[in-house]
Amino acid sequence: MLLFPLTQQHESFRQQQAGKVSGAPGLYFLKQTVVNSCGTVALLHAVANNPTHIEYDGDS
Repeated sequence: MLLFPLTQQHESFRQQQAGKVSGAPGLYFLKQTVVNSCGTVALLHAVANNPTHIEYDGDS
């Protein structure tokens, strides 16, 4: 369990950092909008951003 204090200072820092983020061309990013879906979003990011490292069955 992680208890992380959400302060105004942290929120200001988070917004500042969010403005600096830029992804590489071809990078797949899905914003998490559903509560408690972080594992699902992480899995989707891992699969979508590694197509050359993952092999799928032909009929899947």
